[in-house]
Amino acid sequence: MPLRIGVMLYPLVPFAMILLKKGPVAKFYASGAISPETARRPQSIEAKGDLDGPIQKGMLIRLEDGRCFVNVDRYRRTRRRWATAFIAALLVFGTAELLFWAPWQS
Repeated sequence: MPLRIGVMLYPLVPFAMILLKKGPVAKFYASGAISPETARRPQSIEAKGDLDGPIQKGMLIRLEDGRCFVNVDRYRRTRRRWATAFIAALLVFGTAELLFWAPWQS
């Protein structure tokens, strides 16, 4: 039975990894860079990685002087979307576990 549950829940691992990943946007958010007045330089918070992706997606906004800040609405919406997808997948796989591999069918 535990192996069956593991097999069913294994496809959820990528969702969990994305939700728990702390990328450069999370570092800006944690440092309080949420407006043009509180914008920070990537070097000041040791934000590693490519910032072009989050900037193109609109999660980070780069100012002319090189400082960046987080678009809080977009950041929260994206996090909420991944969390919703994770919960939906968990419900689908949990229901499939109950319907197809239920203990009373063994």
